[in-house]
Amino acid sequence: MIYLTWLWKNFQRLPVDADDVVIAQHARAHMMMIIGGCLMPDTSGARVHFMYLLLLSNLIEASHYSWGAAVLASLFRALDQAVKPDQIEIGGCLLLLQSWA
Repeated sequence: MIYLTWLWKNFQRLPVDADDVVIAQHARAHMMMIIGGCLMPDTSGARVHFMYLLLLSNLIEASHYSWGAAVLASLFRALDQAVKPDQIEIGGCLLLLQSWA
């Protein structure tokens, strides 16, 4: 897992002399922050799983993924986990749940 605070500290500002590789790294970092902070957060809301970084390895190919279906599936899975008696926190895109409600 990658901490969102680490991503924010290290990729907050794009260097002035950034080449295409650095720009792509910053784009991936910002997408990871969006995924881990809003779209598919874990129960802590402070980390994002490494598996999403693998999905962002090719930015052109990543634009063809069905991210909406993935967010919805992540929310359903989080809601399924939330009904367990020992579960305290809830993950998933709660903004989506609030807008649906």
